Amino acid sequence: MRNLSQIQLQETSIIEDVIEHPLKTKLLEMGFRKGKTVKLIKTAPFGDPIIVELSGYKLIIRKEEAKLIKLAS
Repeated sequence: MRNLSQIQLQETSIIEDVIEHPLKTKLLEMGFRKGKTVKLIKTAPFGDPIIVELSGYKLIIRKEEAKLIKLAS
């Protein structure tokens, strides 16, 4: 199973789960919920942070946080 930090530019995937971590509540509040479609829009020059599109919004998230979001294969 992949996580959000591993998808390629302009790739779309479906969120499978957010793993247990102190940041889980924050990620859920941002909209990273099971079944939602997420798309990688852009990465910073050195790869961190990344910009994703989720539910019509563009969100900036660090790669360490993106590793907590599991995607459907």
